[in-house]
Amino acid sequence: MEYNNVLYEKYKKNNTSQYGEDGIVEEIFKRLNIQKGICVDIGASNGKWYSNTFSLVEKGWEAYEIEGSENEELKKLAIDYPNIKYRFCYVSDEDNERNINKLLKQMDCPKEIDFMSLDIDSIEYWIWDTLEYNPKIMCIEIEPRNYPTDMIFHDRNPKLSKSEKQKLYNSQNLTGFGPMYQLAKKKGYFLICHTISNLFFIRNDLIQDLKYPEVTDIKELTNFNPLYLSTEDKRRWKKHE
Repeated sequence: MEYNNVLYEKYKKNNTSQYGEDGIVEEIFKRLNIQKGICVDIGASNGKWYSNTFSLVEKGWEAYEIEGSENEELKKLAIDYPNIKYRFCYVSDEDNERNINKLLKQMDCPKEIDFMSLDIDSIEYWIWDTLEYNPKIMCIEIEPRNYPTDMIFHDRNPKLSKSEKQKLYNSQNLTGFGPMYQLAKKKGYFLICHTISNLFFIRNDLIQDLKYPEVTDIKELTNFNPLYLSTEDKRRWKKHE
């Protein structure tokens, strides 16, 4: 059976998420029989806007949220929801004070994380690669418009602005599906579904606990079908066929 993205098609639903992630998260943890756990949101914004974790916060989950820019709304939200711990800092994969592992340890984040959402519009690949924590479920942003077999990574050139990179790559200049999928395999994760811009992975040791045989591995990178392509994207993809 080929990869079919069935979890997305059947359970997509938004509470505060953007592309149906809330419904997927709800179904996954219902099947894993986890009512309350630990979640981490890297790129948390105000804690609610397009959040993949706020639906868990409302259920009493312990949340560790990191946002690059100081956000008054997140501060206020943490008053209403004392189960939120937050930190304002741009995360890094390098050995400095912003290193993701150091930040989580400073926040007293437990080693066993149930769910992590990683959406920082840039170096998601390298943050996950250097991450010393192994969440049960990982939700990570990619650039879905890159052709699946193209090993395109976020351009880390500090001399180029975000808009210059977007123009150069004709995209948001995030790492594409191919590299992120291969990183997940290396780290011991299994692809279970995708939304318009996020991939959902489960740790290999938990696949059987998902109790969902319809979820099957993707055998070829080209089996990945993005949920949205512009007319220009389709022209670019056609050149690969």
